[in-house]
Amino acid sequence: MRNGSLVICTLMSIAFLGGCRASHQRVTRITLVGTYVFKSDDPRWAPYHIGESLILHDNGTYEFESDQRNDNNPPSKGRWVFYEGEPAELLLEHSEYPIKLERDKVQLLVDDDIDARFEKER
Repeated sequence: MRNGSLVICTLMSIAFLGGCRASHQRVTRITLVGTYVFKSDDPRWAPYHIGESLILHDNGTYEFESDQRNDNNPPSKGRWVFYEGEPAELLLEHSEYPIKLERDKVQLLVDDDIDARFEKER
């Protein structure tokens, strides 16, 4: 009986440690490339940011676009830089975004307190 309990504890420990290792995902530069859409569950952000998108190109450039764009408000373009660390961050010429990876999406956190973010599917 005692050996059976030891085997069960060992197997549970291995499963637990394997699950922790599998859940830790590493952010890389290529992970970030793609088109992000602004999202927020706070209605105060909606009027100002609906239709905004951020496109990160693999050559290190970005385009920031808005559905509310006009001749006075053209899309902005520039360079982006990825900083590894805890948390990993994306730096645009005008903003810095902590990066959050989830199983099926990548989030660039605009304001984590009110869940404002740019998000793309993985």
